[in-house]
Amino acid sequence: MYGQTIDTLTVLVRVQGVADTAIWSLTSAQGQQWKLGNAPISMSSKSYQIVFQGRRGTSVTGDIAIDDISFTESSCGVRPNEAHPIHGPTTLPTPSTTPGAQGAFNCSFDNAFCGWTQDHTDNFDWTRMHGRTPSAQTGPTSDHTSSRGYYVYTEASNPRRNGDKARLISPDVAVTGTQTKCLTFWYFMMGRNVAQLNVYAKSGLALPTTPIWRRSGNQGNRWVKAKVDITAKSVFNVVFESVRGGAYGDIAVDDVAISDGSCTSSAMMVCNFESATICGFQQSHTDQFDWTRGSGSTNSVGTGPSNDHTYGTSRGHYMFTEASGRQRGNKARLISPIYQGPSTPMCLKFWYHMYGSTGQTMNIYKQTRGVLGTPIWTKSGSHGNQWLVASVNIPVSGQSSSPYQIVFEGVRGTNYRSDIAIDDFSITSGACLSEGACNFDNGFCTWTNAKTGDQFDWTLGTAFPDHTSTKGQYAYLESSNPNHPGYDAKLVSESLSAHTHKCMYFWYNVYGSNIGTLRVWTTATTTNPKPLWELSGSQQNQWYQGIVPLQNQNTSFTVIFEAVRGTSNVGHIAIDDVTFDDAQSCQLMLLLTGGSNFSCDFTYDTCGWTQDQSDQLDWTRQRGHTASRGTGPNSDHTNGRGYYIYTEASGKAQGSKARLVSPVTQMASGQQNCVTFWYTMYGAHVGGLNIYVTTNIQSLGQPVWRRTGNQGNSWRSSQFTLTGTGSLKVVLEASRGNGYQGDIAVDDISLAAGPCSGMCSHKISQD
Repeated sequence: MYGQTIDTLTVLVRVQGVADTAIWSLTSAQGQQWKLGNAPISMSSKSYQIVFQGRRGTSVTGDIAIDDISFTESSCGVRPNEAHPIHGPTTLPTPSTTPGAQGAFNCSFDNAFCGWTQDHTDNFDWTRMHGRTPSAQTGPTSDHTSSRGYYVYTEASNPRRNGDKARLISPDVAVTGTQTKCLTFWYFMMGRNVAQLNVYAKSGLALPTTPIWRRSGNQGNRWVKAKVDITAKSVFNVVFESVRGGAYGDIAVDDVAISDGSCTSSAMMVCNFESATICGFQQSHTDQFDWTRGSGSTNSVGTGPSNDHTYGTSRGHYMFTEASGRQRGNKARLISPIYQGPSTPMCLKFWYHMYGSTGQTMNIYKQTRGVLGTPIWTKSGSHGNQWLVASVNIPVSGQSSSPYQIVFEGVRGTNYRSDIAIDDFSITSGACLSEGACNFDNGFCTWTNAKTGDQFDWTLGTAFPDHTSTKGQYAYLESSNPNHPGYDAKLVSESLSAHTHKCMYFWYNVYGSNIGTLRVWTTATTTNPKPLWELSGSQQNQWYQGIVPLQNQNTSFTVIFEAVRGTSNVGHIAIDDVTFDDAQSCQLMLLLTGGSNFSCDFTYDTCGWTQDQSDQLDWTRQRGHTASRGTGPNSDHTNGRGYYIYTEASGKAQGSKARLVSPVTQMASGQQNCVTFWYTMYGAHVGGLNIYVTTNIQSLGQPVWRRTGNQGNSWRSSQFTLTGTGSLKVVLEASRGNGYQGDIAVDDISLAAGPCSGMCSHKISQD
C-alpha cells in the first residue's frame, strides 16, 4: 500500500444470504514494502467466503496489492494493530429468511452488498462506493442514506463500451399465492452520457424482455426516489440493469427495500393504476362505453400513449378510452371511490394524454349524491404525444361533510384517433396553486423537466436565499454541472389557458463569470417554440423580476424556461416565484441593468449614459441590422448577438444632432484615463461623429475626437486620452447627413486608467 493517495484495503467474510462482515481494514499509505497481515475468523459451522476489497483513492498514486494468502486453524490477533475494522471482528451471523432493516434484500450498502449478487452473464459489475465516483461531471458525491455511507454504482469510464450492461440480482423474494409487493429505491443518474437504468422482476433463470421500470438519460444532480409495484405468483428476483452510454454516464442506486402490499396509499387518495383493482375506481352505467386499464400502446395508430407516466415503460399501467368502434360524442365515465367531503380546500392532481384528432374532450366532475353538476375542469383537442400534468381545486360545498366522488369523463372525438388516457391520480390537502404558479418550496409543482431536446435538468436548490422567504427553495442550473459549454436544461409548464394567462411574472438570479443564457419560450401543440425573453451574462448575485407578455396566445400553450450553460464553471442560473394573470397591459421587463457605469456594452441598457434633452434626435439601443438598407451595422461588436447604440438617419433633417452623455468621471489634477470604443459609419449619406469632454453639457467646446463621412462597412476601434480636473462627462454627438443612408453606431465603450498607448485602429468586416 504505497502512494500519495492510498485509500482502504478491507477483508470481509461472506455468508450466503446475509451482510458481509468486515474483519480487517487498513487505510492510508504503509510504505514501499510487503507487510504481513493477520485477520482472525471466528469459528462457525457455516460455509463462507473471504472477500478482499480495495478502494481507490483520489488519483492514480493509490495502488494496493496482496500476495501469499493462507489459512490456519490456530487463533491469531489482528495484525497490524491499526487494522481493526470500525465495528471490530464479528461472529458470523445466522442467515436471515425474511428481509429486515438491513437483511438479505433491504440494503443501504453501508457494510456490503447484503444479499445482492453480481450477474455473471453481463459485461461488467456494480461497485460499492463511498464518496464521489472517480469521474468528474457524473455520479453522486455521497450516498443517499447519510451522506457518509456507501452506495452501489456502475463506472462508465474505459474499458467500458457503449451498450455494455451490468446487472445486480436480489435474493429470492417469496410470495403467497398472487401477491403484490412494493419495491422502493433511490437512484442517481447524472452526466451527459447517461444511458439507461432498467428494473426487472425475474421468475426463473431467464431475464424478461420488458422491464417493470425504466429511466433513461440525465435525471439531474440529485438522488431520486422510485416506487414500483410488483405482482407475482411465485418466487422472483429483482434485477437492476445499468446500460452504459458513454464515459460520463455513471449510474448509482441506494437504499433498496421491499415490503408487502401496493406502493399506492391505503387511503386510495393516490392511484397509479398499477393494481388491477384500480384503487376502487368504478365504471359508470349511464354512459356509452368504458375506460380500459392499459399498458404500452393503445390499439389505434396515431393516438394514445406508448408508455405509462408512472414508470415510463410499456409495463406500467394507465386508464384510457378507446375511440375505435365508438360514435362521435359517445361518453365514458370513470368514478372514484367515495371521499368524505372536505372542510378545507383540496387539490386534485393527475397526468393526462390527449393525442390524435381535434374533436375529443375530457371533463372532470365533483359528483355529490349521484349528481354530476358542471365540470370543474375541461380540456379539448389534441395536445401532442406527451403526458401533461393538471391540477384543479375540489370545490368546498355548503355542507362540507357531504361525501363526493371524482368523475373522469372522456368524450369521443370526430374519428378513431381520439384516445384519452389518465395516470397518477392524487388528492392532497390544501388548495392547488393557480395554473402554472410555483414557488418551488415543495417541489416543481406542475412544472416538469423536458424528457427530450436538452442535455440536462433543472434541480431544486437552497445554496443561497430564495426569493420567496430567503429560507425556501428555487429551481436552478449550476454552471459546474453540466461542465460543458452550450448544454441546456428546459423546464416545461403544464398546459395553460390562453384566456387567463396573459402575463407571466417570475424572479431570476443569473450570476457568475460567462454564466450563459436564460430564455423563455412558448409553444402550442401545432406551433414551433417561440422565443419571448432572453438574458445573457452575469449580474449582481440577487433576485430581479422578469415580466413576459403572453397576449398573442390563441390556444392553450406551455411556457419553457431554458437555461444554457456558458463557458465558466462558477455561478448559477435560478428562477423562483412564477405567477400568471390576465392583465392586458403587460409590458416586457428585464430589470437587469448595466448600472451607472461609464464602460458599457449595451447588453442590458445604456448603463449610465443618458440622452441630451437639448438636441434634435435620440440615440437608440438596437440588436441586429438597423431599419435602413445600405447603412448601419448588421450586428453588434461584442459578440454578434447583442446590442449597440445608433442614430437612425431616416426621416430626419440634415444637420440634426443626437447627443448621449456619460456618467460623471472624477478626475484629479494630472490624472489621465484612456477611453476606448468601437464605431461604424457606413452609408452614402453619413454625416459626422464628434466626442466632447466637458463639465457642462451646455458648453461643449471643441471635440477631442472627430470623424466624418463613410468609414466602410465594418466596426472600427479608436481611443483618446481623457484629461482634465473635476467632474467630467463625455458626450457622443452624431450629426445627420444629407440622406437616409447615414446611420452611425457605437459599441463597447470602456475606460481604463492611464493614457492611451496609441491610436492604432482595428476593424471587423460586416460583409
